Amino acid sequence: MISRLMTLVTICITAAGCGDGESKPPSTAPVTTQTTATDDQTAEETEQEVSAPDIELGTAAAEGDLEAIRQHIAAGSDLDKDSPLVTATVFGNIEAVKLLINAGADLNAQDAQGSTPVFVAAFFCRPEILKLLLEKGADQSIPNKEGRTPSEVVQAPFALVKPAYEYIGRQLAPLGLRLDHERLKKVPGPMMVEILNAAEK
Repeated sequence: MISRLMTLVTICITAAGCGDGESKPPSTAPVTTQTTATDDQTAEETEQEVSAPDIELGTAAAEGDLEAIRQHIAAGSDLDKDSPLVTATVFGNIEAVKLLINAGADLNAQDAQGSTPVFVAAFFCRPEILKLLLEKGADQSIPNKEGRTPSEVVQAPFALVKPAYEYIGRQLAPLGLRLDHERLKKVPGPMMVEILNAAEK
């Protein structure tokens, strides 16, 4: 379900002048991990097979299911396939974002529409996540396929992007997304531009 809904988010944001990521099920193939044996353990006891959980990584990112994300990381799931970092950003799950970043998710991965996590953080007015991405070295100058940068998109008139916010809010509400339209109307442009400009210095 998250795959279909994130595809709709991509289409909506593109229609509003920017893009977002799709999400599909990650690989659930088990991987073998090796740990160092202690005096009380044999080498065989330290070898463990870790499987990805039943929940998709994208769904775990949307729900902020940190344990499932940790299990995906331990199982070697592809952290860049279908942009779970973008999904966590859309839903404002900063702890999930931190886990994915610390595990090596690509900060500048672009989805089918060319949007990056920075783009989505700016569009959805996620200042803490935007700051974190920029502090970790994400590139804010990467344009989407329409040639728009995060700075340009957050300065678009609210009337232009409001239908996209409304549609995305309705589609993702069953998964827990809550968008504060009054805040999105008043805050994004100036606050997001200030964060983006500060990171350039």
